[in-house]
Amino acid sequence: MRFQYLQDWLDWLETCHPREIELGLERIGRVAEALDFSFSRSKVITVAGTNGKGSCVATLSCVLTAAGYQTATYTSPHLLHYNERIGINGVPVSDQDIVQAFARVDEARQSVSLSYFEFGTLAALDIFNRLQPEVMVLEVGLGGRLDAVNIIDPDVAVITSIDLDHQDWLGDDRELIGREKAGILRRHRPLVCGDVKPPEIISREAERGAATLFQRDSEFSIIKQGEQQWSWRGCNEHGVACTLSDLPRPALPLNSVAAALQAIVLLQLPVERSAYNALSNLQLPGRYQQLSYRGYSIILDVAHNPAAADYLSAQLQDDKHTACTYALFALMKDKDCAAIVDELKASVDNWLLPGLPNVPRAMAANELAEYILTAPVSVYTDTKQALDRALSLMSGNDRLLVVGSFFLVAEVLKIITLKGDIDG
Repeated sequence: MRFQYLQDWLDWLETCHPREIELGLERIGRVAEALDFSFSRSKVITVAGTNGKGSCVATLSCVLTAAGYQTATYTSPHLLHYNERIGINGVPVSDQDIVQAFARVDEARQSVSLSYFEFGTLAALDIFNRLQPEVMVLEVGLGGRLDAVNIIDPDVAVITSIDLDHQDWLGDDRELIGREKAGILRRHRPLVCGDVKPPEIISREAERGAATLFQRDSEFSIIKQGEQQWSWRGCNEHGVACTLSDLPRPALPLNSVAAALQAIVLLQLPVERSAYNALSNLQLPGRYQQLSYRGYSIILDVAHNPAAADYLSAQLQDDKHTACTYALFALMKDKDCAAIVDELKASVDNWLLPGLPNVPRAMAANELAEYILTAPVSVYTDTKQALDRALSLMSGNDRLLVVGSFFLVAEVLKIITLKGDIDG
């Protein structure tokens, strides 16, 4: 075994491949063949999309686990611990499980070079191969067609949304991006699309690939929304309508939850109505996560593209907050900074921009500041400095929004968790 401890493996994986991202299935496919995976006893759901993938995966895991099915999930990225990426029934697997899986992948790959994400994907699949869970839920890391998880054939494929992000890899319009995401479909298998206004390419690719398309607001829909409850309508694989009324409203976007419920129906596994009550406890760190810290409200959200920022802005406006909103804000260099700021500016009174010195891909704080023209903006060396300054400025019912990069949200969570003074 190359390393004994998980952190040593992760440090090595950061440097063992010449490119951080390298799409394609040929190399990872060869190693997967050597590992001899077989998931014939597992139902598989693959989830792609620009936004909402994590919420969809969390919903699938929540309901299917409550229904009594052993459910394995693979997601990315993580916030605090790498183990978050690989879960069984909503619980991250142990360091030792991952270390042993890394060792098996390392031995099987021989001279094949794998990226950080490819190595991690194979490790997750190795763990699942040994466990043989009843359901596997695999989240696409980037795109779909050439993403590492697409080496596994899903029983149901889900596309949560199609918007502009990662244009350098996926294309610069929704049709091109939609084509890449539709690459997860399989012949004669269901494809669930949760996008309310999908590009035409989705239906064309479904027809070309002989997949059965279940489209939001056609085959399934949200039929009633309230503050505490909502209702859903969908259909089974034969087109027979089914309804779930008065469901508890989770703290996640209903668009993604609705797509997940359609996927569950299409799995053809019995699920008692009572299992859906688990939605009342459904939440996801970093997705409009609300904490009370030193007496102030903190909202953490990893919105890092214009569509996600638009959704976040609507949530902030719905809260009808009347006091001041401070924002800690950071982004990667490849993001559409101007469009994201434009979506958020109506909800932010004061911007504080920390540098992320340990993240080479991060946009410099002073460069990011040039996009903010409508409110006070200040630049800080690091996250702790910016957070301390924000807290010193806040008073009364002011709130703090931590938004943008996963790295920023993770750093804030680490700081306030280590200090141990989260209220309540």
